[in-house]
Amino acid sequence: MRLFILTVFLLKINFIYAQFPDFVLATQNSLESVVHIKL
Repeated sequence: MRLFILTVFLLKINFIYAQFPDFVLATQNSLESVVHIKL
């Protein structure tokens, strides 16, 4: 039963990332820009 819950949880995470790849990439680019500016 615990394995089933874990599988559902992982599928939800994968679904969220599949829905928002552009958002995730934009966030990563923003973070990298901030880091480069600080350096």
